[in-house]
Amino acid sequence: MLYHDVTASLRAPGRHPVTKLSVLATGSEERRCQEVLAGGDRYSHHEFCVIDGVLFEQAMRRTEELCVQIDCGNDDRSSLTYVYRLRLISSIPGDTIRILELASCRIELPPPDHAAPFPFPRLAVLRLERCSSPMRDLATLISVAPNLAALHIARHSFCWYPERDFDDGRFVLHCPSLTSLTLDNDITCIEGIRAIDLYAPCIVTFRYTGTLVDLAMKSKATDLTHVYLNLQIWYSPGESDAIVSTFWKFLGSLRNTKSLKLNVPAMGSIPLLDNGDNIVFENLKHLEVECDPETDGWHHSKKGSAMSVATLLRCCPVIHELKLALESTSSKFMSFRSRRARGRKSLLFTEFNTSRDLFNNRRTMLDDDDESSEFEEVADLPGLTGCGFDCLQNHLKRVVLQFQMEDVNCFGVRLAKFFAETCKVLDVLQVDDGVHNFRRHINNNVDKWRANESEKQKR
Repeated sequence: MLYHDVTASLRAPGRHPVTKLSVLATGSEERRCQEVLAGGDRYSHHEFCVIDGVLFEQAMRRTEELCVQIDCGNDDRSSLTYVYRLRLISSIPGDTIRILELASCRIELPPPDHAAPFPFPRLAVLRLERCSSPMRDLATLISVAPNLAALHIARHSFCWYPERDFDDGRFVLHCPSLTSLTLDNDITCIEGIRAIDLYAPCIVTFRYTGTLVDLAMKSKATDLTHVYLNLQIWYSPGESDAIVSTFWKFLGSLRNTKSLKLNVPAMGSIPLLDNGDNIVFENLKHLEVECDPETDGWHHSKKGSAMSVATLLRCCPVIHELKLALESTSSKFMSFRSRRARGRKSLLFTEFNTSRDLFNNRRTMLDDDDESSEFEEVADLPGLTGCGFDCLQNHLKRVVLQFQMEDVNCFGVRLAKFFAETCKVLDVLQVDDGVHNFRRHINNNVDKWRANESEKQKR
């Protein structure tokens, strides 16, 4: 019924060509959406798709934008790798399509010897969400879109045909005009990416989420400005050397970037770089590292975390801004506190009320150093303290630290003391230690550390 109603409308006399088609299929589960897109026949989806049929209509042969969304709520029960399939070469008008956004789609291309040399000359945006295809077919599709500027691939399942050559997991991307690339290499997907060969000389923004893979840049990314990496790093017995090599090859391939945001399980999970290795981010001005609050500090020592910070500082000699989020103040700690405080709501405001009273009487506290004296005994950080870094001497002007202070000698406090005493051109040192009682915040002590260090330099 759906297909017949749509085609009747498209075949109506005087119908103007359609340039944009948007499809939103919703349902309680993916299998129901599959039936709808199969024209109501639950057994025909492998042979027929409503979208395929609609695109064959004459009024659709000048389509410039195609957007298909599948919304099945939280359908975790489904084992489907796709809901519908499209024969891209025969269905989609390749000479006019500019924007192609597909979700839960099985992408099918004919054998390479039957494909047109440039079937998508105007395609500028390709966005795939939870789709599936052979890896070689997807690489072919991308390569025959010479003007592709934005590519987004998330949670893609790479399948393979027995009659074709087996994909070895190396994803070859040839994108001469690409400026924005997003890859979500979800480990739950079938046959995920294990290696990436990227030719993208015009790339400006690169986002990657997933397991650590072998990344090889096949072109100089001189315009690379923003890099966002959410890396899942696991150490297995006997694999540490391979992980170190793969990690620094991955980051080294992106060394031209001006801004880097790195999400890792823990600060100490960042592999150490041997002094003999030379990986330098010569253009990097902004570095941000965010750790998973559920793992940071649980499996890595303070010394290991300090040495990871030292490695980053050594590789980034000209950074101006540095943000280290060792632990989010709104996740593990706050959720734990909320669970413990159920039924005792008044206790939630104890520290806040104390902080407010102390603030109102702050003038009487100026000569009272009992609370701050304990910070005078903050220990040094082996692996950082005493080491020289070019960025701290000449470039680093802004440092932001976020962590949950557990005691005055926790890693975050010791790191704050290190930056306060070591950065020579620092303008801002912002510390969010997650403490509710303002007298327990370490910001006042940060100012004292900086003042004391300044006095030492004058002597």
